Amino acid sequence: MGLPRLGGHGGNGGDVWVVAKKGTTLKQIKDKHPNKRFTAHVGSNSSIHALRGAKGEDTQVFAPVGISVTTDDGKILGELNCEEDRLLVAKGGHGGTLHSGFLPSKGQSRQIRLDLKLIADLGLVGFPNAGKSSLLTALSHAKPKIASYPFTTLRPEIGKIMYDDHKQVDICGFQLASNTPFRSAFETVLLLTKELELYKEELLGKPAILVINKMDLPEAQGHLRELEAHLENQEGI
Repeated sequence: MGLPRLGGHGGNGGDVWVVAKKGTTLKQIKDKHPNKRFTAHVGSNSSIHALRGAKGEDTQVFAPVGISVTTDDGKILGELNCEEDRLLVAKGGHGGTLHSGFLPSKGQSRQIRLDLKLIADLGLVGFPNAGKSSLLTALSHAKPKIASYPFTTLRPEIGKIMYDDHKQVDICGFQLASNTPFRSAFETVLLLTKELELYKEELLGKPAILVINKMDLPEAQGHLRELEAHLENQEGI
């Protein structure tokens, strides 16, 4: 609150921020804030010792990296994709001034949702019926539906690999659509690269491993030698 007889300004209220912090989980947020309310501190009143009151202390809500913050009606407020990313979700009210009759205004109050986006260390990328689900099953404990027809997997599947040193790798499999059902292995590599570029160009800068699948089929060895020759000569790349 302001101080009318001296024209003092009250301090603004604190703000509420969501801050990305590595190692934080949504469960930790729930345990620390069981009532699911995040409130910043009020500003200091103006006084003869300090005509301009101090701003209220901000409240920081630490959240996992990869969080998407939305309102209850679905409006996206922002995303926290890197550690220490910050997002202002509620701004404190103004302290009392001459223009407000030295009375403070209310700060923002809103309901938000914290959604953790799908994040994986490794992605299996391929066209329909390429064998992504079979490979995911062989590498992890995931149990996606496997069949001999295209589009068996209708949503992303997540698998986990745990190592003796407690390191964990999350694997996500997703498929690309293609209007070219019959093509050589080399043409498949070119199409996959082009599809990834069209989807998100920066994906081409990430490390990649080419997995040669279905080697138990007839004439597979011949197709493999043909692919190796194309890749060594880099024809069409």
